[in-house]
Amino acid sequence: MIEVLRERVGTFRRLAVEHGLPVVIGEPEPLPRNPELPVGLYDVFDLVGSVDTGDLRFAPPAEVAPSRRGGIATSTRSVRWVTRRRSARGAS
Repeated sequence: MIEVLRERVGTFRRLAVEHGLPVVIGEPEPLPRNPELPVGLYDVFDLVGSVDTGDLRFAPPAEVAPSRRGGIATSTRSVRWVTRRRSARGAS
């Protein structure tokens, strides 16, 4: 599964450059490991340090990288808000 993700990240990086998309895909940075957190979390951030589209920022949550500020996609509260907003749009 991680190899598929690695391939897709590479494709996304290439397409963003080729098409001049306003997307910044950050290089991965070493994160301090916390055995209480799922390994899969680190697998993702070992491939992509962050993704910033201008409208959405995906970055390691503060619990994983205390020196950085996590993005909307990494905060449980924010994810619930985004889900509620999407549900409200679909309901109307």
